[in-house]
This record gives sequence, C-alpha cells and structure tokens, in this order.
Amino acid sequence: MLTAVDDFRLEHPEYELFIVPAVFGLGVMFPSSHPARDALVQLLRPLHQNSLLRRLEENRLRNYLRVIALQDTASLEGRQIADTRRADEALEERDRLRLEHERLAEENSVLRRELAELRDELLGMRGQWYSKLGAKVDSTVRRAVKRK
Repeated sequence: MLTAVDDFRLEHPEYELFIVPAVFGLGVMFPSSHPARDALVQLLRPLHQNSLLRRLEENRLRNYLRVIALQDTASLEGRQIADTRRADEALEERDRLRLEHERLAEENSVLRRELAELRDELLGMRGQWYSKLGAKVDSTVRRAVKRK
C-alpha cells in the first residue's frame, strides 16, 4: 500500500514516517534532522497508527459508503418510478388514441353511408331532371339544328 514511500525510505533512512489513520489516511514524513523534529514527534506520536482513530475512520468510511449505496438505490428507484410513470402515461395515451381512432372510424362510416345516400339521391334526381326537362332540351336542340 505504501510501496513508493517504503522504497523512498530504504534509500533515505534519515526520514521518519508517521501515519495518522484518519480522513483516508495521512502520512507525514520529514528528515530526522528537521529543526522542528521534536515538536513534530510530540504532536504525531499519539496519533501514529492510533487504533481508535483507525476504527473511527473505518466506521466513517463504512457509513459513507452505505450512504452512497442508499443514494444509488434511491436514485435507481426514482428512475424506475419515473420510467413506470412514463410507461403508464404512454399506455393512457395509447388508449386515448385508440378511442379517438374508433370514434373517427365510426364517424367515417356514417359519412360514407350519407355520401352513398346522397349519390343515390343525385342519381334519382338526374333521372327526374331528364324526364321532365331533358325532353324539352332535346326538342329545343333538334329544332335549333334543323333551322341551320
């Protein structure tokens, strides 16, 4: 885990290393000849590899990871709820469109029947028109042709 640090210390044994197991771990390295060495050692020695700090940090990380997992689960559930809502809305829209299609098909059927009736009526009127007016037109046209 500290391979690079260990390699460095093998080449530089004059450096001291203190590891504080908190906030993802903290390593403090300084040369033994540092002017503030005694103050640093006095400050860091109680914290170095402190088992209480290690347990607290492990617990903090475990809780932090649990919170992230819960957030991921909540986010996934939220997306699933939204997906379900969109699917429900799509089904409702499909049903609405199906009803509208059925209504329009029925309306189309009624209009086709009315159109057929109007055609039949027009054909009947055409026969009536010709029988009453057509003979007059024909005789008028024949007379006009004879005059020429």
